[in-house]
Amino acid sequence: MGSRWFEEACAQRGLEPEETFKSLIREYAPGQVMGMLHREARLEAGFSVNELDALEALARERRAASRSE
Repeated sequence: MGSRWFEEACAQRGLEPEETFKSLIREYAPGQVMGMLHREARLEAGFSVNELDALEALARERRAASRSE
């Protein structure tokens, strides 16, 4: 599902897309975001800067957690 369609689906349901995206990633893909995102390509694909920042923060959290294990 592309960003445009995700945003449309959120609008139909009265949801805020960026917060919904972060919530879904945390719920359904914990620990799956590894980092090193290709920002330019994702921006061209419709991701917002805030979405990418959130993904990178999740990746940092995962790396920190894996170091402490």
